[in-house]
Amino acid sequence: MGLALPWSLGPVIEINGVCAVATEFVAGSPCPVGEGSPGELRRLLDVVSSVDAVPLRGLLADPLSFCGGAAWYRIQVDEVLPRLDPQTRVLAREAVEALASLGAEHRVFSHGDLGGHNVLWDQGRVSGILDWNLSSESDRATDLASLGVWHGWEKLSEIASADQVHRALVRRNTFRLQQVGFLVVSRRPDSEISAAADKASTWLRENLA
Repeated sequence: MGLALPWSLGPVIEINGVCAVATEFVAGSPCPVGEGSPGELRRLLDVVSSVDAVPLRGLLADPLSFCGGAAWYRIQVDEVLPRLDPQTRVLAREAVEALASLGAEHRVFSHGDLGGHNVLWDQGRVSGILDWNLSSESDRATDLASLGVWHGWEKLSEIASADQVHRALVRRNTFRLQQVGFLVVSRRPDSEISAAADKASTWLRENLA
């Protein structure tokens, strides 16, 4: 792959109900928000999406597993939308329907959260990738959307085709709603879910209205 990964150095151990495993140290630090050259972002996306997913089937997560997996749409409609500000429910429903009706595309290996603190940089180059638990078979727009949110949406036209950028936009428009879905699936306290729903409503008003 050409990038460092956090390989395990020993077996999983459990102490007082907490599991841990020693891993190799991966050098580098997160790229500041809005920074990162398009060329390096393209290399990162190409390296990840070129991983052969076939031998990994059975180990990979389902797409959108963190917010419901195959049941993500039902959770959005039944659990997330009713918690939103009534004035933004139409916007949210349109965003959810757009993702649900996104046409099928050739699936590739996807990291699932390719950005922020999960990608380490050193001297302007990607040095390592962390946190692979959401990896799945999905289209390139899944990781492309994460890159756009962190590094700057305007850079995506230099990284991918117009169709892929559009698909990434459809996914991005539901990110806040997916976060609420995650809290619902995780059975977090109602106060925490409500706070996330309020933030999602604000984001929808500011970005999609």
